[in-house]
Amino acid sequence: MLIADAITACEYRLRDTSNARWSEAELTAHINHGLVEYSMYIPLAEVVETIDAAQRMDISGVTGLIRVTAVEWASGQYPRQFQGFDMESDQYVFLDAEGSFSGKAFIYYDGERAIGDVVPDHEGAVCDLACAFALEDYAANTTNKANVGETERFRVMAGDWRKAALGQLVEAQFKREMGIPVKVLVKHRNHALEDYSHYVPFSDIDSNLDAARTITVSGLTGLIKVTGVGFPKAQYPPRMRSFSPSEDNTKVLLQFPEPAGGWSGKVDIYYDRLRVSSEVLPTHQEVVDKLAEAYALEDYASLTRQYSNAKAIEARMKQGAELKAWALGRLDAIRKEREGG
Repeated sequence: MLIADAITACEYRLRDTSNARWSEAELTAHINHGLVEYSMYIPLAEVVETIDAAQRMDISGVTGLIRVTAVEWASGQYPRQFQGFDMESDQYVFLDAEGSFSGKAFIYYDGERAIGDVVPDHEGAVCDLACAFALEDYAANTTNKANVGETERFRVMAGDWRKAALGQLVEAQFKREMGIPVKVLVKHRNHALEDYSHYVPFSDIDSNLDAARTITVSGLTGLIKVTGVGFPKAQYPPRMRSFSPSEDNTKVLLQFPEPAGGWSGKVDIYYDRLRVSSEVLPTHQEVVDKLAEAYALEDYASLTRQYSNAKAIEARMKQGAELKAWALGRLDAIRKEREGG
């Protein structure tokens, strides 16, 4: 649709083809107002801006930005690394990530639509919104200057047109949002991996800790729990010793007499830890992926509640809950099968 076509459509709707009440310039302003409101419901989605990566990125120069929807960094990775982020006054993006922030970041955002970007099925709604704004403006400017009945009639007409247009856009917004894939961020994958690891932990051994009555194990990466202590280390067969963990899981207390020569050498710490992505068993990959998707859906529903379609939010929450229940049910069955084996 061209601006000239939109002006003509508004003139016919308003029965003002001679521009007795509204000039073409005024109608153009009201059409642009309608486009702004239209864009809040049906924005240009998945618009991408490439900028230098940083912890705090200035996006004030991004044209037509309505809201940031995702940040990908480091760019060009597979799978794509979507990061959590926070906003400051719609001008800066803060990444919830650590690193040197070299290279580029991709900023995904919803953008404002120009007249040529209007979906053909929505052209009528945009013109209805423009006419509603024109009528509201005219009624406000003619209060106490024109016939009271005419002013009120214009207000009612404006309300009816706006209500009809927004009704159409709300339905279109729901269909659009249900078709947009929800971004699975790094934090969602990590959350899913952590849950998975508590059902299917990775069994590891560390032989770098010094022998002592009380051994600090808090430095073991991804520690879930210590499962055994061998002393001295690297014995065959292993010389397993009795121990008890501290309440906060940061230390283990060896429960056997101190050796005659005192504590010396190293111990073997057997422990369960969190798995990283490459350690997910192939037959369990779908479960982890679905669990990450469930957390993404929950996050999406929470973060977009203020501007998304209410029905879409409800549907996303339901979809997330169903995926989570399925994934956790599968993990419980996997754990029972492993324990039974």
